[in-house]
Amino acid sequence: MMLIRRVPAAAAVLLVLAAGAAYFLLRGETYEIRLTEQELQERFDQKFPISRKYLLIFDVTYSNPKVHFVEGSDRIQFGLNTD
Repeated sequence: MMLIRRVPAAAAVLLVLAAGAAYFLLRGETYEIRLTEQELQERFDQKFPISRKYLLIFDVTYSNPKVHFVEGSDRIQFGLNTD
């Protein structure tokens, strides 16, 4: 009985979220975030190293992230070590 009451409420919440997302997308506004290469590098340095276990067998550590902005382009080069 509780599940039957939750389905319409969940559908209403999803409808409101979808309408809100459509409103912001259709307004045509864009947002721009500007970071220097050094600021981006510092943020990556704070988050790494990261260790993950895959398939309950493999332990992988991602470390030493390096960021480089390609001059004259809107591209970023990114690399890191995996162990």
